[in-house]
Amino acid sequence: VTAALSLLLGAALALPGDLWPTALLARIGRSFSETDPEFGADLGFFVYWLPFETELYYWAMLLLLVVIGVVILLYALTPSLRWTRGSLYVSAYVRRHFTMLGGMLLLALAWSYRLGMYRLLVEGSGPGGTFTSLDHRVTVPATLVLALLTLCAAVVVLWAGWSGQMRLAFFSVSAVLLLSLIARTVAPLIARRSIDPDATERQERPYQGSRLDYTRRGYGVVER
Repeated sequence: VTAALSLLLGAALALPGDLWPTALLARIGRSFSETDPEFGADLGFFVYWLPFETELYYWAMLLLLVVIGVVILLYALTPSLRWTRGSLYVSAYVRRHFTMLGGMLLLALAWSYRLGMYRLLVEGSGPGGTFTSLDHRVTVPATLVLALLTLCAAVVVLWAGWSGQMRLAFFSVSAVLLLSLIARTVAPLIARRSIDPDATERQERPYQGSRLDYTRRGYGVVER
């Protein structure tokens, strides 16, 4: 039954057909020979590769969550995971398996932080979701560091799950959650309150100029 269910889920959750054109564009897309002023990446990266990677991330997350749900359901049908005497009994093997799945979730979380850096270009902290100097100088570096630390924590959790070190896995996950709160909420708030308003206005001028320049190019407006 488990093997048949795996085959059915594999067929149902296979790479969706509408993702293949995006994958083809990521494969054959050519360089624009021009980089963006914030990340220094070729514009072709944002046109071809980033949409494909984003769609691939969402598909992978759906696959992972469905697998976790099926694993929990199948374990609930066995004596290894059951409610007994007013408490939940989880066998050592099931705890190890769940910890490994938690490590996979941390890998996905690190991936989401990487994509979140580039998503700031269209979902920044400025008015109307504009990308600001605070995003560039604080949020982007903090998110990059958070992605790397989450990746390391995922490796630690995977190793801890395989070796049965559940306490180490718990501390690793707790550290990631705490660092996420600091990097994405506390650090930008402190930086925003510590910057002088006059200095903020001067720092925003290059970003405003970039937005204006790309808007003119997008609409074919030639400045005279």
